[in-house]
Amino acid sequence: MLRMPLTELCLQIKSLHLGDIKSFLLKAVEPPKEEAISSAIDLLFKVGAFEGHEELSPLGYHLAKLPVDVLIGKMMLYGAIFGCLSPVLSVAAFLSYKSPFISPKDEKQNVEKAKAALSNENLDGSTSIIDNKQSDHLLMVIAYNKWSRILQEHGARSAHQFCRSFYLNSTVMYMIRDMRLQYGSLLADIGLVDLPKDNQNQMNGNRKSNLESWFANISLPFNLYAGYTSVIKSVISAGLYPNVAATLEGVDPGALGGRKPSDVLFGKDRPRWYDGRREVHIHPSSVNHSLKSVQYPFLVFLEKVCFTLA
Repeated sequence: MLRMPLTELCLQIKSLHLGDIKSFLLKAVEPPKEEAISSAIDLLFKVGAFEGHEELSPLGYHLAKLPVDVLIGKMMLYGAIFGCLSPVLSVAAFLSYKSPFISPKDEKQNVEKAKAALSNENLDGSTSIIDNKQSDHLLMVIAYNKWSRILQEHGARSAHQFCRSFYLNSTVMYMIRDMRLQYGSLLADIGLVDLPKDNQNQMNGNRKSNLESWFANISLPFNLYAGYTSVIKSVISAGLYPNVAATLEGVDPGALGGRKPSDVLFGKDRPRWYDGRREVHIHPSSVNHSLKSVQYPFLVFLEKVCFTLA
């Protein structure tokens, strides 16, 4: 029990009508800490999965059926509802697994150039102006779309060469493809999307290819807005809320509690970010890490990590 995410456990308790969450969990042989239980319940209210007295909302009812992180599950549901499922499946898979980019210590600048080159493209392969340049999530979508297209049109060898050229882990890309299919199938299981009738049998090479083409098909209702970055970013933001960070321009001064930004970690010439409780910093692997100015005063994230300077 201590190893299972508490938010998912709380959803299951309510889905099975097992009564008050805290009372139920505290009866366990090794119960979680009360503070952790309260935090999980609070998050589920903020996400919109709970309403009233810890009752499942319609959103919570569907989230309880998805064996994924609550925020990622919400993003997937919204992606299907608002017609941008394919890119959202890619983001969900990357966030659940790991970034596809590799970063050799002596090639940091080359990796950044590769990311910049990818961010200059739109989701459909055309040239981008600025919309994708400050989004790690959209960068992952572009990388996957390009890799998938090369794999289907030119084969595995060309796809592998693409990965080498843009510092992408080929093994990770194949894993992301499988996770996209798994997540899309989960949404089909709860009735949010349809599957092709000839793909109901055991997963094999042909079915994977057909199913990948199905989930990437922009003519289907769940993908009508898959090429609109504004829709995709809105769905990602709604899904990852309340994990939002804001610059000084986007935060209420009263929320800082008189605290002043720190210049110790990353210098004085970069934007300062706050998550509502404290100052936070963008991870060095992000495309936003070195930016001196940002297009928007907000960003969303799945998780924070604590680190110390060596």
